[in-house]
Amino acid sequence: MPVIGDLDKSLGGLLAGTWVNSYFFMIELIMCYRYFARYRNDPIWLKLVVVVTLAVDLTSTINHYACVYLYTITHWGDEDYLHRQYWPIPVYLITTGVSAWIVQHFLIYRFWMLSKNWYISIVLVLTSISAMAGSIATAVIIIQHPGYEDRDTVRIPVTIWLGLSAVTDVSITAILIYTLQRMKTNFRKTKNLIKRLTTLAIQTGSPGSMVATIALIIYLNDTESNISVGVAFSLGRVYALTMLHNLNSRAYVRQMGSHTVQGAEDTTMHLTVGETFLRGLQTENLTDTRSEGIHVHRTAVVNIDEQKSVPLEHVESLPTDDHDREGIAGGDVGEFGYLFMIELIMAYTYFTHFRQDPSWLKTIVASTLLVDTTSTINHYACAYMYTVLHWGDREFLQNQSWPFPVYLVTTGASAFIVQQFLIYRFWSLSRNWFVTPLLALASLSAFGGALATAVIVVQHSTFGERGSVRVPVTIWLVFSAVADVSIAGILIYTLHRHKSPFTRTKNMIKQLTTLAIQTGAPGSVVATIALIVYLSDPDGNISVGIGFTLGRIYAITLLNNLISRARLRRASAQTLVTALGEIDISTNPGIRHTHPAGEPGSQGIHVMRTALVHIDSAKSTPIERQDDSVDEAQGSGKERSSQTDGTVV
Repeated sequence: MPVIGDLDKSLGGLLAGTWVNSYFFMIELIMCYRYFARYRNDPIWLKLVVVVTLAVDLTSTINHYACVYLYTITHWGDEDYLHRQYWPIPVYLITTGVSAWIVQHFLIYRFWMLSKNWYISIVLVLTSISAMAGSIATAVIIIQHPGYEDRDTVRIPVTIWLGLSAVTDVSITAILIYTLQRMKTNFRKTKNLIKRLTTLAIQTGSPGSMVATIALIIYLNDTESNISVGVAFSLGRVYALTMLHNLNSRAYVRQMGSHTVQGAEDTTMHLTVGETFLRGLQTENLTDTRSEGIHVHRTAVVNIDEQKSVPLEHVESLPTDDHDREGIAGGDVGEFGYLFMIELIMAYTYFTHFRQDPSWLKTIVASTLLVDTTSTINHYACAYMYTVLHWGDREFLQNQSWPFPVYLVTTGASAFIVQQFLIYRFWSLSRNWFVTPLLALASLSAFGGALATAVIVVQHSTFGERGSVRVPVTIWLVFSAVADVSIAGILIYTLHRHKSPFTRTKNMIKQLTTLAIQTGAPGSVVATIALIVYLSDPDGNISVGIGFTLGRIYAITLLNNLISRARLRRASAQTLVTALGEIDISTNPGIRHTHPAGEPGSQGIHVMRTALVHIDSAKSTPIERQDDSVDEAQGSGKERSSQTDGTVV
């Protein structure tokens, strides 16, 4: 074990490795959700492989947290405990080895289905099993010799584990590439498809082999350091992501290539839905002939052994899954790292799918993301300072260092930005000059409370003086909750003043009501819980840990509102949605605006079908009202003009 003064390599490696693993595991959860949502018809055995891998990785991730918690919290300052390796280390070794073994055997099976090459497949299986055996042997030896000074005793099994893992990954990749490059075709699009599949094969082996190699090099260079352990903490997640990427890429390859995979006697591979998965591409059974090899083609069979093509009769394109056409991936989706990863994914989704949004709206999203990035880095710095840099320093533990005021300012700023956006949305909807200033005042008061708390913490930095911030903290969290609940309540009230005889319009209003509840509930609930915990224990940091997530929750609320526009548009094929004035979303060509974008009548969100919706009178005036079946039969070719001065969010 390194000397106590060199905690960066021991505790720091474990803590940082846990952070990285958290982000990878969050991505794994999202990819698992997408897999089970998109590929419901996959065979049971394939779903079981995914479920088992996820269960192993969940166990491993919880184990990582337990490992760090034991060293940095439960046994904080205990030098004797720091010199030994306890049960979380063997558990991490076994779960990581099992996760890699499952994924590698999945990839080996895919290669075998592609080539039917028993010799190479058996060799790959043996190397994969040997790698897992190396990880298990390492775990057993550590149980027998838990001291860090005995780390050299596991040099050989660690080398076998990580070395053979990398060899297996690289071998699978190389053989897949070789097999794909043997395919010959005269069709340009087929060549492009083969290139994509080659890229996918490289992506299959590169991540795992790179992480394993880096961890091995670091370990051999410094056997007593935990940096190699921190790197390997995420190895199991990297393997799981490799498998999920292959499974979820089937729709992408099928969509981009517009190709089919066809079986033909003696020269093609038989691919059947629910039975066979090759190269990340799944197809239906187009022939009853089983054979060996593989052919990728568009309108012709491409022979591997012979460089010529045999024309076939026309084959229709593969059917696409409804989920393959999903436009907004992030719109359907408590450590702050998990929430920040969700925020990053949703921000990426927003900027890629709503490029036509006005600049001021993009600036709001970018500003919120910048503030939350600063806040998240600050949280990591805070945790690292108290658990690693000043591990065992009881004097430092009595003070609130600079990360605390930064956390207060950034969290208050994030909440303020999002609340002002939601208040503007309400004003665009109602033009209510009486309620809007009250909401703005409540939000401003909350932000002022956060700033006041930060100033007082700077002036009175010891934990013993925590009582001096009771009033500003109460103002901050209470007014944050009040602002959130008020915004949500007023939006719901405004929505329910709308009356319509049309079922689809009613359903749309229900969905908008649900969105309004989602707008106010998360932030207000977290703020209230943090306040209650703080008032019950002012000297504890549990309330601070809860408050760490508050800024991310507000940002996710904002992004959910923006991204949900596409979901609402898809949900009602006969509904007109106009958001935020300049953002004009029309889902029914048979209905048009009578107010140009930018004029008062187009502010907010208008929901209508064929009726004039009044807010004040709470009644609807039919305009060329027709039966639903007639509307659907006639299609969207007709235009009906309507005028409205009501708005709906």
